[in-house]
Amino acid sequence: PALETFDAQAREVVCIRRARTNTPLQALVSMNDPQFFEAARKLAERAIRHTKESPERLNFLASILLSRPLTGPELATLTRSLERYAAHYHARPGDAEALLTTGASPADPDLDPTEIATWALISNQFLNLDETLTK
Repeated sequence: PALETFDAQAREVVCIRRARTNTPLQALVSMNDPQFFEAARKLAERAIRHTKESPERLNFLASILLSRPLTGPELATLTRSLERYAAHYHARPGDAEALLTTGASPADPDLDPTEIATWALISNQFLNLDETLTK
């Protein structure tokens, strides 16, 4: 079903160039599908292990997914999201624990669950960008 949502060709047919599409259903899949979220969670764990500084983590994610650094307004917007998510999960650690059960692979037990949950939502935002999905 996800392949159909992203207008992928049938697997039996060779496709030289795919049509570029962007629909609300695609955003729904990329924000809610367990596989997308598990990928976001693993990407978050990678960013957490990469550095301790939030701006550096954000630019690390941008370099991996967008192949470019963030602009000032993008960095400011993502920092506000990061602060909001961090406040939520520090106030409700049970929500973070529940979020980390999504997907087949377990969360890294050496990392703080609230930090993983916070950065997983940020990574999920990156994965939902048109620039990540279609370029």
